[in-house]
Amino acid sequence: MDITRIPPWFIKGVWYVIFAVSLSICLWYVASRLTDLMITVAICFFLAFAIEPTVNRLSARGWKRSRAT
Repeated sequence: MDITRIPPWFIKGVWYVIFAVSLSICLWYVASRLTDLMITVAICFFLAFAIEPTVNRLSARGWKRSRAT
């Protein structure tokens, strides 16, 4: 058996590590670019859920939902 020979599982493992690191870097980049958008969407959801009871109350009193919003 030749001691200087690299086992086949080692090369496959190196490729897995390279793939995992590059995928992690890409995901981190995309998440960092979308942070402002995610914050804006979260605020919009909060505001939509916050005004829902008022819209329901006005709708029950005869207002159209589009007008109550």
